Amino acid sequence: MIEDSSQSMDTGSAARALANKQQSQDSDSTDDEAGEKAVTRILVGDVDDEDQILSSLSALNKKASDSSRANEIRQPLVTELSELVIYMRPGKFKSFVDCENRQISSEMYSMSEIKAIELLKEQPEAFVNHNKRQITRIYPRGSRVDSSNYMPLIFWNCGCQMAAINLQTPDLPNQMNSAFFELNGKSGYILKPNCMRKPNAKFDTFELNHVENPPQD
Repeated sequence: MIEDSSQSMDTGSAARALANKQQSQDSDSTDDEAGEKAVTRILVGDVDDEDQILSSLSALNKKASDSSRANEIRQPLVTELSELVIYMRPGKFKSFVDCENRQISSEMYSMSEIKAIELLKEQPEAFVNHNKRQITRIYPRGSRVDSSNYMPLIFWNCGCQMAAINLQTPDLPNQMNSAFFELNGKSGYILKPNCMRKPNAKFDTFELNHVENPPQD
């Protein structure tokens, strides 16, 4: 029994000496190295302390993530691209009345095809007038998981300038988009009719043969 007690005391002394040595080494280590050593000691010395292990691992991951972000090199924007921001800044669409009251022509509004069709049915003339002042971009609804396309002509007819489609799908809407922009020397730009540009002209997209106050060319 005496021999066992002596061995136990020697073991305890050795453990304390090892702990003191480890503490001294930690004070000379970086934060990341100290974190790794702390996790190692927990894993080896106290496998039952799951919460402490997870907490230490989380702290170590956070330090690594913060260090990685701090070391990221920011690439400067192309000057021509950054200058476009003053002309096509993304804005939050609330209503046609709100956009008209704010009168910020440099803002561009993006909306899904579902929202655009809803507005087109309820306020067709207001939609056309809105597009005389603002740039509107339509994008496919999220449920088009098969990369199918809507018919862009629907939104061109009310003056929407940008109709985003899935170019990887060679369907009829995609073919119509390609054919439409073959015009004007394949420049990718087609001038809208006067009735979609002049302030005094009243145009209803559902009445294509009737334009009030048609502008004179």
